Amino acid sequence: MATAEQLKALLKSHVAGDDERFRTIALQIAAHNAKKGNRQLALELRSLLDEARRVQSPAGIPRAVPIARPAGELAGLVMASYPNTRLSEMVLSEAVHSSIAAVIEQYRQRDRLRSHSLSPKRKLLLVGPLAAGRR
Repeated sequence: MATAEQLKALLKSHVAGDDERFRTIALQIAAHNAKKGNRQLALELRSLLDEARRVQSPAGIPRAVPIARPAGELAGLVMASYPNTRLSEMVLSEAVHSSIAAVIEQYRQRDRLRSHSLSPKRKLLLVGPLAAGRR
C-alpha cells in the first residue's frame, strides 16, 4: 500500500496538473508495493499508467481544456481554437519562442506561483494570418 506521504504527493501533483510528477509518484508506489511483495498490484499500477499514457494525446500533451466562447460584441471579433501545430514544429525567433515557453511554464507551475502570492500570465495575444480554409 502507498504511504501517506506518497498519497498526498500524488494528489498534489494531480491538482497541480503535473502529469510527469503524478506518473513518477505512481511508479514509486508501484515499486514500493513490488518491494513489499504485492507484485500483482505493482503490475496492475504499471499497466494502468501505461494505458493512461497511450490515451493521452501525442507527445504527452494532456487532453484539451474547454475554451470559453466569446459572447456579445466580442463574438464577431474574437476567434478561439485549439492549435493544430505543436510549438516544436513552429519556426519562431528565439525571443518569441522564449516568450511562449515562459507562458506555458507559468501555466504549468501556476499553483507554485500562487503559493508565493504571484499570478501566472493569463493572456497571450497572437497576431497573424488565419490558416488556409479557416474563417
